[in-house]
Amino acid sequence: MQRFTWLFAILILSLATPLLAQAQPALVSNSAMGDRDADALQHTIVWVPCPENAAVECAALTLPVDYAKPRATFEMAVVRAKALNPAARIGVLFVHPGGHASGVDFVRNGVSDPSFNRVRQRFDIVSLDPRGAGRTRPLACGFDLPPLAGPQTDATLQAFYDDRARLVAAQCLDEDRDFVLSISGNNFARDIEQFRRALGERQLSFLMISNSGPVGAVYASRYPKRVRAMLLDSPVGPDFRDYNIERPAEQAAAQDLALGRVDQICARTPSCPLHTTGVVAAFDTVRERLLAQPFTLPDGSLFTAARFSSAIAFALSNESQWPLVVVALTNALAENYALFAQVPGFPTLGDGFTARFCNDYGTRRAAADYQQVVEALGTTYERFTSAPALASSVSSCMAWPAADTPLIRNVQRKLKTPILLIGGEFDTDAPFSWTKRMATALGMDDTVVRYTGGGHVLAQRDDLPCITRIIDAYLFDLTLPAPGTVCPAAPFGAP
Repeated sequence: MQRFTWLFAILILSLATPLLAQAQPALVSNSAMGDRDADALQHTIVWVPCPENAAVECAALTLPVDYAKPRATFEMAVVRAKALNPAARIGVLFVHPGGHASGVDFVRNGVSDPSFNRVRQRFDIVSLDPRGAGRTRPLACGFDLPPLAGPQTDATLQAFYDDRARLVAAQCLDEDRDFVLSISGNNFARDIEQFRRALGERQLSFLMISNSGPVGAVYASRYPKRVRAMLLDSPVGPDFRDYNIERPAEQAAAQDLALGRVDQICARTPSCPLHTTGVVAAFDTVRERLLAQPFTLPDGSLFTAARFSSAIAFALSNESQWPLVVVALTNALAENYALFAQVPGFPTLGDGFTARFCNDYGTRRAAADYQQVVEALGTTYERFTSAPALASSVSSCMAWPAADTPLIRNVQRKLKTPILLIGGEFDTDAPFSWTKRMATALGMDDTVVRYTGGGHVLAQRDDLPCITRIIDAYLFDLTLPAPGTVCPAAPFGAP
């Protein structure tokens, strides 16, 4: 498999188109699942051409809201792009782009990409819209939250974030409490298993990207005999003790690290516009200027320090845009922000994402307990986060019921083919330490590939022949790289 170049565009699409009506159903029976899920479930799955792209097939899979009490159900949107060379077909590759995004859109839009169809020669490629996202009962909590304004004391800040926590929980859970609480990594894995059964496949192969990495790990932990091969690309870590503080703080640290790496490359490249000034110094100069006085863009909107930092962080997440970061900072020193006006910053991940991380992780702390640490971390990583941002992250889940922590186990002796993990040294969204931690949790320390460059997600790139060869050999032939394999960074080219 080579490129998956459609990834970044798909992650920011709106997800709103309904599925076509079903035709005559076909019934698929279930066998034992290996845990206490609803063993007696039967599935109806009927493939019809997708309304947005007839080159792939769509369907709706009826699944239980609660696997322990499978009476109440919902419809999950699923998609399939059948193998282009049936005679050479290996099986089914389940893919998911991460976040809590639409897998249906990921596949539907991917068929226009040559690299997608290279994989599709030998695999049926399937995916789904997870609970609360895309066409699968999308969650819209309609948050109506008061802003933090005016001078604050410790006491008023604690009261504000505690009140915010209660409002987030109430406004989201009020929509459909049982369904919202079912949006978890554990249920995501269960849903994939039910999908496998409906497909009638003995095993699945997997490409799980970023935030779907832990879901792949849960699936391998629950259903190891159903895994033919599993590639975890730039996975989120498995073991956060205090997720809502650690994750954003570690990402901010990774963004600092990537900015410093661009600074190093520029300093040793005489043609780099900031060769003498320095990339980090230019960033700090522009940020301080915007903190003192935001700039008014031609459209009348304010270009603030926060918007500046978000735009840089978004560009740093794509290594091919690192030269553009240098050009944009060079222009910004002269108060030319035209390039930044074209960068939207990070896409909104949706309320389904909020529900998922609240249901998955046990950060249930009152503001008095975390106020000091978020102030310390917000100051330490102030280029790309702040104490209010971290406090808002923690407060999102404080008033939720107990978490359903993802079940991730050491599966070294349970899988015929080990899991392959790949990660980038200067990945801003999923630091390489997360890839290593996931590998250790799964017992897969010998099957980690280290990419010495940056950018988030590697399987979608067309400029990394080392990564491409490794992925091809693994997915097609089940051949693993040597332990400790390192792939070189792509050249620092023109933006």
